[in-house]
Amino acid sequence: MRTVAAALLFLGFVWLSAQQIGVHLAGQRPGLRVLLSQLDDKTKTAYTSAEVEQLGRDAVTAQFASSPTFVLPGCVMLVGGVLGLWTGRQRRIGSAP
Repeated sequence: MRTVAAALLFLGFVWLSAQQIGVHLAGQRPGLRVLLSQLDDKTKTAYTSAEVEQLGRDAVTAQFASSPTFVLPGCVMLVGGVLGLWTGRQRRIGSAP
């Protein structure tokens, strides 16, 4: 059971690491791409505050939608940790601590 617990902890850690490394290696910056594509209009030199707020919201929404989730790998690690604690070492009766 401890082997399963250690495997789950390792699997969750590798899963989280791969997600984070993949995002940075792929150069995913969708929020920045959305913002720059909407600000690419050369004829417009001034923006109202409502337009700037909408541009910011669109950029944040695009960035949030593409960010990896940590819930599933975190749950795998949590289950591994709980199993590791729950299956602790069994002591022999009559043995010294």
